[in-house]
Amino acid sequence: MVAFHGENKPDSLKDLLGDVLCEMARALGPEYSEAFAPFEEHQMHATLIGMEVGAVGGQLYGHWLAKNRNGTTRVVDIERFVNLLKRLSGRDPIFTIRFAGFQKAYCTCVGKSAEGWICATSDAEFHSCDRSACEASFYAYAPGPAMLTGWPVRAPDRLTEFPRYLYDFRVAAEKAGFADKYHTDEAPHWMDDDCYIKLGSFKKPLERLDDLQQRIRDYLSDRDPVTVDITARDVSIILYSDPSLTEEAIIRRVALSEAIADAGKVPELYEELIHGSQC
Repeated sequence: MVAFHGENKPDSLKDLLGDVLCEMARALGPEYSEAFAPFEEHQMHATLIGMEVGAVGGQLYGHWLAKNRNGTTRVVDIERFVNLLKRLSGRDPIFTIRFAGFQKAYCTCVGKSAEGWICATSDAEFHSCDRSACEASFYAYAPGPAMLTGWPVRAPDRLTEFPRYLYDFRVAAEKAGFADKYHTDEAPHWMDDDCYIKLGSFKKPLERLDDLQQRIRDYLSDRDPVTVDITARDVSIILYSDPSLTEEAIIRRVALSEAIADAGKVPELYEELIHGSQC
């Protein structure tokens, strides 16, 4: 379940994505094109919840719940999940996400996230999964992805109020069998409220990776905050053959409005998935 996949992104988000990629190119110089494969604009998306499943005996089980919770199995409850989506879509916007403008602060209280969002070792707005907001605003692996992150705020004029709406949605989705990818037994204190967007992937190791991360974090910190609304029109559930979500990889897409209006639309995706895996 994603937001913003495709060409129809808000202008504020398009500008931010382009600016960050340009800053990465300036930071790396000639090495940029050799080391990094940026996504096309239409590929870039925010993952709201992973809906991967395993099929056993005709029943669908949540993949991440089993993987993250020591083999715990729970039959996916599509009806419950669709009812959750109905409640979610009642908000307009569903989420207002703040990117950038986070103060330069560095969290060292590893494991203390279980005690709440307040960072005890820095002046950060909060800590998320053992990182300050500034540290988590951009991170990368080489080889591996480069990620831009924002968090829900109360409203565009209430930028320092973080209501944890995305985290709440992910916790509620687990009741329907869809566990968040980052809610694991290995890191039980993590509370994933991140709205993360993959910008592309590094194709090989990068000696200057730490320097690049710091430069982009500083760049984002020095910018004014950017807010982006996620509305019901921006959200869809996608069946894909490759997580890069190129147009060729999209097998079928169900808009959030379709999923709510017709309770059979989401089960149809899984039927197609199961049928395809048997061919």
